[in-house]
Amino acid sequence: MALGGSKRKPADPPFIYKDLDYQDVKGLLLACEDYFARNPTHWIKEEDKIIYTIGRMEGKEVAPFALVYRKQMTGELGFQKQERYKYRHIFRAQVILRFTVSHEAERALRGMELVKYQGDIERYLLDLENLNSHAQVTGIAWRYMVEKRSPLRVLRHPSNQEYSSHPESLAAI
Repeated sequence: MALGGSKRKPADPPFIYKDLDYQDVKGLLLACEDYFARNPTHWIKEEDKIIYTIGRMEGKEVAPFALVYRKQMTGELGFQKQERYKYRHIFRAQVILRFTVSHEAERALRGMELVKYQGDIERYLLDLENLNSHAQVTGIAWRYMVEKRSPLRVLRHPSNQEYSSHPESLAAI
């Protein structure tokens, strides 16, 4: 139902981010941006929006970051004030750097371990490659992961030193 006869519906407050496996901190940031856009008169300064977002962050890993960020943004309790911390784009970058990149990489790496070959090698490699773009596994580690789990074990042929597939390796799958 709309407020005061207007056609605008009130925005629900964003969820509390607790750094749980199923939560994405980018979702919190987006939900807060939507909330700010739907309630433009509630916050006068950028810092107020940051403080509100910090208030939506709880949990063992997130709460200490949020508390220190706020203290550095405001200079409270004897903390050295960081002037740049009052800008939302700086806050957003710090949150994403600390909580998104590593979690996405960890989740993608776990996902890579769960990918199973199901008869379509192109699909199998595409699934691994898509997850790898988030996991950021490179070089020898990436090659080892793919070769170790690949249904087509790639071995050097002793006579010409070229790579060939050996059908006997498919029997193990």
